[in-house]
This record gives sequence, C-alpha cells and structure tokens, in this order.
Amino acid sequence: MVRRPIPKPSLEKTEFKGLAVVFREGAPFSEKDVKSLLEKEEIYRVFLPFSSDFKSFQERVGVVLPRIVFDSEKEAFESRLDTLFEKGCREAFAETLGVAMMAKKKGFRLLGGAGLNATNT
Repeated sequence: MVRRPIPKPSLEKTEFKGLAVVFREGAPFSEKDVKSLLEKEEIYRVFLPFSSDFKSFQERVGVVLPRIVFDSEKEAFESRLDTLFEKGCREAFAETLGVAMMAKKKGFRLLGGAGLNATNT
C-alpha cells in the first residue's frame, strides 16, 4: 500500500452575498429565466445543469456538477469541464468531494451542497 500525504484544504472565509438558485437536470428553464433571476438583487448565483448547452456563460452563472463520475466517464467529464471553462463558466456547485476536487483542479470556484455533509457552526 502506498501512502500519500493528505493535502490540507484551502478554506476561504466568505461572507453571505445572496441566494444561489440551482437548476437540476431536467428542470425547465431558459436563458430569459436566468437573466431575469440575475436582475434580482438577492440572487447571487445561478447554477445550471451540467449538460446545459449555453453558448457562453456570464459572471454569476455556474454549473451543477453530477454527484458521481465513474472511472469510465472521467475523461468525458474532464473534457466537458474544459469546454465549460472555455465558454466562460467559472463557478461549480458540487455535492460530492470527488467531483469537487476534479473541478477545482480545472480552475473552477466551488459552492458546496448538502451532499458534502458540511455544516456551518
């Protein structure tokens, strides 16, 4: 068994800036819906399904990462992350640590969901 050092997490202290709206796979929405949400002062971020086919991503719009990526899907997942990054997407909503780490390596800023089992104290 090979032992590897466990990397120390880099936690940023952030202030509450507003609400995040998360559209899951299959949720009906349009670019018009996203624009109208971003016009509201209390909405800080809007996260779209990972399979969203937007031509470009504006600031404050990110993607919802899938909860699980199997080894056989890893290459396609990383390719999709690269494509999203090229389109201007910089934010990702993650529910599991594995996909969060892959997105972080690609340069995405992360927002964690309840699936991470982390709470504020």
